[in-house]
Amino acid sequence: TEKQKTDKHVINNKDVDEVIVVMGQPEDYRLDDEDSKETKSEPYYNFPPRKKLYRDKDRGLIGGVCTGLGHYFGIESVWIKIIFLLLAFTSFGIIAYIILWIATPKAITTSEKLEMTGEPVTISNIEKKVREEFDSVSN
Repeated sequence: TEKQKTDKHVINNKDVDEVIVVMGQPEDYRLDDEDSKETKSEPYYNFPPRKKLYRDKDRGLIGGVCTGLGHYFGIESVWIKIIFLLLAFTSFGIIAYIILWIATPKAITTSEKLEMTGEPVTISNIEKKVREEFDSVSN
């Protein structure tokens, strides 16, 4: 984590070698009890999913801003659309929508779409999401 420059930074062999120098080999942490023949499972850390704000162009009508805000706050996007509609009469809603449209990135990749909804980015979730998108395209 210390070596990552951004969330999308990829580590390389040099980074792995530096971590091994500091922490040692994985075998150094293994406790072999010859008396117990139980297999120990590796610890499972359940990190809370972090939601990120993206525009959901797939489910949105105009720019996907309201749908993205709905995913981020965990509410239906209809309520956010109603709020923007009411604020449109004061022209503040139109300006705020345009600013959010420009400032909020569009969820393009599958991992970004999972981050947008707050689901953990795992291989099984990515596979499930890709199959859903494939089914929607085939329909």
